Amino acid sequence: MLLPILAILSSIAALVLHGILTWEHFLSRFGSASQTPLCRIGSIFNCAVVAVSDYSQFILQIPNSILGFWTNLAFLVFLSWAIIESRFFKREVPLAISMSQLLSYLILGASIVMGMISAFLLKHFCLFCVLAYLASLVQFFSTFFLFRGKNSVWNPNTLKTSSITIVTILGISYLTKEIIYDQLGGERLTYFIEESLVHWRSEEKKVFDYQLGITYHPAQTSSSRTLIEFVDPFCPHCKFASENLKSFIETRQGTLRLIVKTFPLDGNCNPHIDHKTEDRRRCDWSAWLLCMDQNQWGPLAVDWLFQNQAQLVRMSFKEGVTKFIEQYPNGPDLEQLLLCVGSQETQKKIAQMSAEGHQAKIRGTPAIFLDDKLLSGGHLPMVLERALRELRE
Repeated sequence: MLLPILAILSSIAALVLHGILTWEHFLSRFGSASQTPLCRIGSIFNCAVVAVSDYSQFILQIPNSILGFWTNLAFLVFLSWAIIESRFFKREVPLAISMSQLLSYLILGASIVMGMISAFLLKHFCLFCVLAYLASLVQFFSTFFLFRGKNSVWNPNTLKTSSITIVTILGISYLTKEIIYDQLGGERLTYFIEESLVHWRSEEKKVFDYQLGITYHPAQTSSSRTLIEFVDPFCPHCKFASENLKSFIETRQGTLRLIVKTFPLDGNCNPHIDHKTEDRRRCDWSAWLLCMDQNQWGPLAVDWLFQNQAQLVRMSFKEGVTKFIEQYPNGPDLEQLLLCVGSQETQKKIAQMSAEGHQAKIRGTPAIFLDDKLLSGGHLPMVLERALRELRE
């Protein structure tokens, strides 16, 4: 009795996991931050990186999570049919048994392929994906031992049923994707993407110093593309944009790099901003980012600052830097950082990046440039994908 229970429970678990993964997929593709804490654990487990990769939807642009959901549901239907006939009516249905076996092979095979892609190509994992892989393993072995020695049948009728099942799964999955896309405002997003690309194509290329700024994943080939993001340390939209851009480029290392440039919204250090603040917080943290980059801590510093943005607003600059040093005691010491932040060299770099932003006619932060041209909505994975596809063509 244990094997049927294991097979059914693992199938139900797989359905729940694929439902969660579908939700996370569309959140990431639409550029929203995940509200699930388990989706971002350290630097290896990150659902967003997996969701925005090219491997997340390579069959008819259907998300793998939706295909997985309907395939697991089909497996559960055939499995339940076979178990009910066997347990309650004391008879075997070879077609139900053979279809359960076939679908368990298919689900396990897909899990192995996606697991290898995560491990060797993406180098990132999604915790819910890993749990789904484990569920497929339980499904496979419980089904294998449950029906071992049973009367399964492999004939033209089985082939016909399996073909109809696969086509039905593809059709329902495609329809599900379209329904979810429409419900989430996909038509408006499509219009926005087209409008964004029209403006981007007509933009004149700006001149940027690629050596000035904090670089994620340096270019490895002459064909590598460059994303430039102008940020203010306390701009909440910059926080979400940076998270999306980081996840996007993680899956395209070597072909796409990100350069973060500071554009503090404070006239104390940015002469192109009219108003000045009393605490200089935006200026000091912009300088801190550049000083951290000098010590090879730039990308980590940007990530940490945006992750702690809400807390840092309520702290003095010195208290915030102390908080960082407590978390990373092997980093630059406090006095060294304070000297660097106040140095003329650092202030000059901020002024240079601010001048670049002013000459590029940015009207606020974040401002994102691809191929040296302003890309409105450039923090959205779907906008970036379309723009990059045009550059490749």
